[in-house]
Amino acid sequence: MKLFGKTSINPFVFYFGKLAFVANYVFVFLRGYVEAPELSIWALLANLIVLVIPGLIIFIVSLRQLGESLRVGLPEEETTLKTHGLYRYSRNPIYVSVYMLGLASCIYVPHWLNITLLVLAVVIHHFIIKAEEKFLLSKFKEQWVEYTNQVRRYI
Repeated sequence: MKLFGKTSINPFVFYFGKLAFVANYVFVFLRGYVEAPELSIWALLANLIVLVIPGLIIFIVSLRQLGESLRVGLPEEETTLKTHGLYRYSRNPIYVSVYMLGLASCIYVPHWLNITLLVLAVVIHHFIIKAEEKFLLSKFKEQWVEYTNQVRRYI
């Protein structure tokens, strides 16, 4: 399986967006080294139950449902439009899950740099998604239009 495809936007911006998400998640491990307010056990538990656990479940299930179509970027070979499973409810469940996990990271480590990284990553990924949608429209035409009329971009 080929993991990397063609970038849908400027490659520097594309990979910066991906790196911003990774850096956002690294903050979870840096909590003891950055100045961040202490959270109550109830806030941490709520963060875990509302964002982390569902985010991880959605991420794993979405990856499995994409199967061989999973790419970082646009596929350069033939592929099919995935409209089953979680893709019946969101056109981008993987992005929804990484947004959830990024928000959980910012709640756990509410540092200005962590929050900035998440905002940058979300904005860049919105542009990535818009470019991916143009690609999908050109590739799947009427099937894509019908799908977008039935399923929202995020949730």
